[in-house]
Amino acid sequence: MLLKLIGFAFCFIMVIAFVKEYKPEFVLPISVCAGGIFFYYILAQTGSIFERVRDISQTVGVDILYIEILFKIIGISYLCEFASAVCRDSGQTAFSVKIDLAGKLLILTASLPVFTELIDVITQILP
Repeated sequence: MLLKLIGFAFCFIMVIAFVKEYKPEFVLPISVCAGGIFFYYILAQTGSIFERVRDISQTVGVDILYIEILFKIIGISYLCEFASAVCRDSGQTAFSVKIDLAGKLLILTASLPVFTELIDVITQILP
């Protein structure tokens, strides 16, 4: 799989380099399209990982809510990183920074149930 992704990336890099000389206005749409296809292909391969982690969490006895929160946080971080990189590639650094900030706030919001549970455990342990 890794070699396919690397080959795919090199092909799009060559296409983008060729198009950049003749039609530079098409570089960004091609780059976004290539990134989207690349990202989709990677996501399609992750289904087995999610199933395996859920199986492990059930075996160990971890509440599935925490695993779902973990997956949500990972998804938020990957999507924000992808969107931020697209903004940086298009020269929109200000939007990139705002997407990074929004991602961090969404991760904080998604992790609040875990933080609340941690505080409850700490208050139960301490007299």
